[in-house]
Amino acid sequence: MLNFVDSVVNLPLLATCILSAVYPAASYLSFTFSKIFTYAIFFLVSFAVGLLIYVHVTDNFSFCNVYYNSYITKPLIYKICGVWGNYEGSILLWLWMLSAHALLLELLLKPEDLKRVAISIQHLLYCGFSLFVMITSNPFTRMITTELDGLGFNPMLQDIGLAVHPPILFFGYVGFSTVFSITLSSIMVQKKPQEWVRIVNPWVLISWSFLTCGIALGSWWAYRELGWGGFWFWDPVENSSLMPWLLGIALIHIISLVKKFNICCSFAFLLSILTFGVSLIGTFLIRSGILVSVHTFANDPERGIYILILIGIIVSASIIILMVFFKKPEESCCFSYVSKITAIMINNILFFTAFVVVFVGTIYPVILELLTGEVISVGSQYYNMIFSGLVIVLLLLMVFVLELSWQGNDSVKINLKYFLIIFMILLLIFFKGVVVSILLLSVLLIISSLKDYSIKIKLFKVSLDESVKLAISLNGRYYAMLISHMGFSILILGAICSTVFQETKEQYMRENSRVGIHGFEIILSKLSLIKQANYEAVRGLFLIKDNDKLIGKLLPENRFYMVERTRNTESSVYHNFLSDIYIIVGDIDVHKGIAVKIYYKPYINLIWIGVCMIVLGGTIIGVVTFKKKASNITVST
Repeated sequence: MLNFVDSVVNLPLLATCILSAVYPAASYLSFTFSKIFTYAIFFLVSFAVGLLIYVHVTDNFSFCNVYYNSYITKPLIYKICGVWGNYEGSILLWLWMLSAHALLLELLLKPEDLKRVAISIQHLLYCGFSLFVMITSNPFTRMITTELDGLGFNPMLQDIGLAVHPPILFFGYVGFSTVFSITLSSIMVQKKPQEWVRIVNPWVLISWSFLTCGIALGSWWAYRELGWGGFWFWDPVENSSLMPWLLGIALIHIISLVKKFNICCSFAFLLSILTFGVSLIGTFLIRSGILVSVHTFANDPERGIYILILIGIIVSASIIILMVFFKKPEESCCFSYVSKITAIMINNILFFTAFVVVFVGTIYPVILELLTGEVISVGSQYYNMIFSGLVIVLLLLMVFVLELSWQGNDSVKINLKYFLIIFMILLLIFFKGVVVSILLLSVLLIISSLKDYSIKIKLFKVSLDESVKLAISLNGRYYAMLISHMGFSILILGAICSTVFQETKEQYMRENSRVGIHGFEIILSKLSLIKQANYEAVRGLFLIKDNDKLIGKLLPENRFYMVERTRNTESSVYHNFLSDIYIIVGDIDVHKGIAVKIYYKPYINLIWIGVCMIVLGGTIIGVVTFKKKASNITVST
């Protein structure tokens, strides 16, 4: 329901909606004057976000958003970041991100003809979603209440992860709106595909890097918070963030072919549109309650219908623009089947297949329930089985591509080497299984990457000074590829080792009782009752010993949140370099003691190291591309 009369607090959102709607016409009348609209929209929606934070911090329970999602004794940090820990607030944050990216386009995008159309598209997107916010998800809806306190806040969200995970993830999601806007504007102003790649490439890389970081932070949060030592659950929300990530990787690789050889142009343009469309699904469908998840904020059919209509209009209009305005260039490129071009095409088939697998697994239960009323969930076995095969092929491809030239290398020596490696992998799969094969391929990729780098800098073949000079002369794109590919293999190693080789102990313990796990001795030294402003807890003090030497202390808690009347466990983790010891405590039995679950997670920190390397690689190439583009503009002017 519209609720604009209650307070002037709704005026900033209404004003931004009007400004974004008239921007396209204003930009054609006076592009210089229309720039003010972009700044005005950003500052007005920033004011709205700041206002929502203010009413949360000051405990103004006359606002529904505050009353239903906060309380007086809620810690300040969660009053601030809790603004986006609810449905309406998270959508407002998404809207702010959309305006921020329009401002980035205003500041960074060249040339002017492309900028005008791209920002117009960006503002039309903003207009549609601001209408959605005001009609169905107004965060400033007022209520009449005499209550002096709110209803509370989900205890699982009262974690530092809430401060960093949603904003970074949303920045990645919304970042693909700039890719979408640049792509459509390039089609409409008839930019050549290779020129489009030069412009859009850094936006793709930076957006994908933020999305990668956001997904990883969500996994880290789940690992610490959910209490079973896992980092990925194949939950619908996780899948919704994974889908644009997979398409983003495919887009990053395919635009390299457009840039170098002017091939696969139609697919690259289509992939840019599809990636943003899937990002919309990830952002909005969960928050409408259409997909059921532990992350779901609401269940409102009106919101779901509006979202589906809006996404349908955006995607349909984009496809129509692509079909009407896009003129396919002549593509003539000769290349061998054994070439880097072929490898990238296979790579894209793999990632697109992975996307389809995740999409079907996420959407199928919803469609089945709508058609038959039957409620099912797609388990991890479905994903693990298919992804295991895809990862094996992908790792093989990443090993081979290091020795391939762009248009082909038909060397008998190389072909024989490939045949032997594939034959050995097939034998390993047959005799040792998929897990061992993936582990060995991951190690092989790291070794092959280091070998390729040593060859390029002529390590041990020339003097150290010469090797350093050669290392400096290598371009940023090569380093980004090297770091990202090695990071991917390290991530795979960590994911498999921490899952397959983990050890678990689950038992009741009393004070001074001991339990052993992976050669470590865990001692429950003390149980204590603690009381904080927003919860009470039973806290266990656990001592970790290695060969009778104290190496760490852990303090897991079983909390009871008074306002929410909810229990929640808080794990405690000891980081032993690459591996973790992870402890949670449960309920107390007067006869047995306190329930304790202990995990030993071998090499799990390789996951976070691998992610950091992947993000670093994407950021390096994004920044290098931005700088190169800026220098080209400076030279041309």
